[in-house]
Amino acid sequence: IEIEKQWLAWNGQYWQRTKADEPLTKAIEETAVYYCELEQCPHLEAIADLKAQATDGQLDNPKSKESAILKALYKRTGNVLKFFSRFGNTTSQNSLRTYLTRAPVLLTEGKEFDQNSWLLNCQNGTLDLTSGALLDFSRASYLTHQIPVIYDADALCPNWDDFLEKFVCGDADLKRFVQEWLFYCLTADSMERAFVVWQGPPGSGKGTINRVMKGILDEFQIEAARGGFAEKEFENTAHQDFLAQLKG
Repeated sequence: IEIEKQWLAWNGQYWQRTKADEPLTKAIEETAVYYCELEQCPHLEAIADLKAQATDGQLDNPKSKESAILKALYKRTGNVLKFFSRFGNTTSQNSLRTYLTRAPVLLTEGKEFDQNSWLLNCQNGTLDLTSGALLDFSRASYLTHQIPVIYDADALCPNWDDFLEKFVCGDADLKRFVQEWLFYCLTADSMERAFVVWQGPPGSGKGTINRVMKGILDEFQIEAARGGFAEKEFENTAHQDFLAQLKG
C-alpha cells in the first residue's frame, strides 16, 4: 500500500500485513512461476518431479539432471529468472525491493481493501451480514482482518439470552434495540451517524456487553477516551489519539 508503506500478503483467508522484507523470498518463487506459466513453460512439472525424486534419493546424480532442466528453464524464460536467481546478495535484494515497491501491478493506494461494510471475516469463512450466508474466503473481497470466532448459524447461548433479559429488565422493545445495535456494531457501516452510551449503576451489565463485543471483534474494537467526544475550549490532543486509528 503506497500511502502506508506497508506490504499485504494473501494468507488464504485474508490480506495480512507483513514485515518489510517478507515479500522478497515469495517474489523470487512466485514471479518465476508466474513467468513460466505465462510462457507455458513445459519444465515446471518436470522440475517439481525432479526435486521430489532427488529428496527421496531416487536419482543417481540429481544435481546434474536438475542442472540440465534448470538450464532449459532459464533458456525458455530469458533474463527474468536469471535476475531472480541472483537475489541472494544485498545489491540484488535492494534492486528487487526497489522494483517491488514501484511495480504498478503490485502498487495500490489501498482503496480496494475493506470496502464492503457488510462482510465479516470469521475463522471458517466470510459472513455476509446482509443474508447470513457463510461464503468461502476470497482474495477479491480484499478483507484485511479476521475475528477469532467460528461462525455457526445454529449455535445457541442461553447464558447470553438470560443476561440480556436481565440487562433490559424485561423490556422487549429495549431488548430488540440492543440486539439490533450490537448487530450493527458487527458491520463497518456508519450510516446511523450515532453511538450508544450504556448508562446504569455498577453491576448492571455495561461492562459485560463491552467484554463480549471485545471478545468477538478483537482488533476491530478500540477503546475511546472519555474526553474524546467532548467539545473543549483547549483541545487535548491525547484524547484524539484513538481517532487516528480509525480508517478514513
